[in-house]
Amino acid sequence: MGRAIGFRRRERDRRRVSAPSVLPPSISKDFGATLVCGIRWRLGFGGLLSLARLAVLLCSGVLIEISSDSAVAPIGSFRLLLPFQMVLVLAIGDLHIPHRAPDLPAKFKSMLVPGKIQHILCTGNLCIKEVHDYLKSLCPDLHIARGEYDEDARYPENKTLTIGQFKLGLCHGHQIIPWGDLDSLAMLQRQLDVDILVTGHTHQFKAYKHEAGVVINPGSATGAYSSITYDVNPSFVLMDIDGLRVVVYVYELIDGEVKVDKIDFKKTANTQSAH
Repeated sequence: MGRAIGFRRRERDRRRVSAPSVLPPSISKDFGATLVCGIRWRLGFGGLLSLARLAVLLCSGVLIEISSDSAVAPIGSFRLLLPFQMVLVLAIGDLHIPHRAPDLPAKFKSMLVPGKIQHILCTGNLCIKEVHDYLKSLCPDLHIARGEYDEDARYPENKTLTIGQFKLGLCHGHQIIPWGDLDSLAMLQRQLDVDILVTGHTHQFKAYKHEAGVVINPGSATGAYSSITYDVNPSFVLMDIDGLRVVVYVYELIDGEVKVDKIDFKKTANTQSAH
């Protein structure tokens, strides 16, 4: 069995990081950016930088406009000028609405903007049709694995799909014994023959690298309690897939603030690497 990814920063450092600050916009030295909070960024870098980070920033809804010395473009029009196709995948689940939580946190809802995400992988336990309809309004390409509290029998126990160069697997995880066991999850990942396995049930965000690839648990988007713990931070994961590279961003609501951390995962012909 492989090792767990060193994904989380030390808690002391993480509390200094707000959602926008780890996702600086990056286009060229001629551009600046304005955020909804009024913060103004001036990019003093030469050449093209990470457009993947800009894509995630666009999705977050905190960016108002991109501007240069000669023009200002509202973000709605600028999005059409991006020189690449954003492939953003939202991993979310264990919402348990309304039985364990009334709704998604308002700060999460303000970040999840319709039309900015290309695929949604839901680990299940939506519980009511209204949650399904809400996710569908964010993105029509919605994939759901059935949780033990989902009544809709149309949801499969697991499924696989290919996005770009990556094959992804999706399951809720209550079938895994013991719950969240890495060896059992790695075995399922090998059986499904996927690069990335997205699973849930424990309501705790986790990301692990092992010889078969990467296992990601986005946690509970509402912070719903589980049979394991009542102390749950709401969280979801956004994956930006670009060729053989995927950047995984985890959003957590901690003490009323959205904290963001990330991991890069690169796939090669015979090996996978994460750092």
